[in-house]
Amino acid sequence: MSEIDILLGKSIRAQRHRAGLSREALARKLCVSAHTIAAIEDGQRRANAPQLFEIADVLDVKIAGLFNWPEETAATPKQPSPAPPFEGEARAVAGIMTPFNAAQKGRFRLSPCFEPGIA
Repeated sequence: MSEIDILLGKSIRAQRHRAGLSREALARKLCVSAHTIAAIEDGQRRANAPQLFEIADVLDVKIAGLFNWPEETAATPKQPSPAPPFEGEARAVAGIMTPFNAAQKGRFRLSPCFEPGIA
């Protein structure tokens, strides 16, 4: 896996600790195994986009919070800042993110999960 997978895994682990959850508890809430959470946190497995949104939701952070790490921790050399997006492009991105932000506020689950004892 890549350096980004490792950094993302460390960030997820830190947010999980902040939330006071064990790997097993997070795994139950996401309907995956604790082994899967360990592999993601160790950078050995890449979480897909829906999983990242669910992880952020369960950990009560914005999705961008999972990608918030100091730049100096990245092994890649610094690249020049990209040009700002075109106005239409920025509106398109804002339009895409709006449903996800709203979903996070409403504790929306992207995929249902069976929990024992719940009918």
